[in-house]
Amino acid sequence: MVGMTQAGTKADWLKKISEFEDFLGIGDEASKMVQEQKAKARILQSVLAAEEAEEAERKALKMKMVEEEEKKAEATLEEEEDVDADEVIQAIKNTYDGCIKQAISPVFCFSDFCFANNMDVLSYFNQWK
Repeated sequence: MVGMTQAGTKADWLKKISEFEDFLGIGDEASKMVQEQKAKARILQSVLAAEEAEEAERKALKMKMVEEEEKKAEATLEEEEDVDADEVIQAIKNTYDGCIKQAISPVFCFSDFCFANNMDVLSYFNQWK
């Protein structure tokens, strides 16, 4: 029988299979198909890796934007708190000024009354001594 040999190692078997494929004329085609499949697999892996990298970049950018928005919100809140404190201080000043005006107003009214009536303020108070 032609071509019947016994190979002892795996390398020998691979060599014999390769020779048999060459003999049948299918070795080159099978090899091309395997190489094409490997190339397609490498391309697919590259595409998937690129998509994962883009997704990771999008997530990182989104997280960065969220952090910036949080910082802006905190800064705005702090500014509002500062404004609120300023408003409270101004309200206290206005109330204080109002109290002073209310306390002084009768004095001014009395002095205006005295001046209008040509009265001496001291003589007015001395009448009750």
